[in-house]
Amino acid sequence: MTRPGDSPPKLFQKTLLPVVVIVLIALLGLSLLRRASHDGPSFTDTPHQHVVLEEGAVVPDFSIQEIGGPKRKFSELQGKVTFINFWATWCTPCVAEIPAILKMRQHFINHGLNVLLINVDENPDQVVPQMLATWGIGFPTYRDVREEISELFDISGIPVSLFVDQNRTILHVEQGDANWTSDEVTKKIEQWLSK
Repeated sequence: MTRPGDSPPKLFQKTLLPVVVIVLIALLGLSLLRRASHDGPSFTDTPHQHVVLEEGAVVPDFSIQEIGGPKRKFSELQGKVTFINFWATWCTPCVAEIPAILKMRQHFINHGLNVLLINVDENPDQVVPQMLATWGIGFPTYRDVREEISELFDISGIPVSLFVDQNRTILHVEQGDANWTSDEVTKKIEQWLSK
């Protein structure tokens, strides 16, 4: 409330200054909210979306960090058919199926099959390189420390594996470990690669 003796500067301090401060705080809050919504996971095509893990679903392009190497986009790493496997060093079924995955990769690598091993350990840079050396894995392996990719694929338990074609369409999903060198799997991969 103004008094008859208030000067214009005092009037500004008592009435307009609080309003200006409130407006500035509100604008700053809105700016921070907008920035936070754009700083989410580094999925390039469809942020904050989940892939339905079923045949026929399309996988969006996403960024992936190589253990001890650069970050890349999934689209740069795709083969004619890409096998994606979510695993961890502490997961006994995951570790048990790695030799079969390596044999499958070796058998089909020259026919267009690419294998992406995505590790979900908390400290993969510390625990994974030793295991890779033990298995003789000389190809890039990827990490998901912040669980962005696991969230994208809605992974709740491991191992989980999927085959994706060059159009990023899911061909097959396997929850749990599998024998990746069985006749049945080999025939399916041959069919997918022949298309």
